[in-house]
Amino acid sequence: MGRKAKLKKTRKHEIATTKPKKRYDETQFVKQFEKMGYQLKIDPQLQLKTNRGNISPEIPQDTIEPQL
Repeated sequence: MGRKAKLKKTRKHEIATTKPKKRYDETQFVKQFEKMGYQLKIDPQLQLKTNRGNISPEIPQDTIEPQL
């Protein structure tokens, strides 16, 4: 086997054995978010007004026009 054939074989083997790396684990964000004291997807209407501080704030979907 020649030098180029060996290189080709090793490169194919490396590509086959290496798995594509995930840039970020999806559940890791949720775990960190809950560690900070926040809760996902809880209806704020169901909780007491005094307990609404530990829920992530809702982002408004509509743009609000300023009133003059």
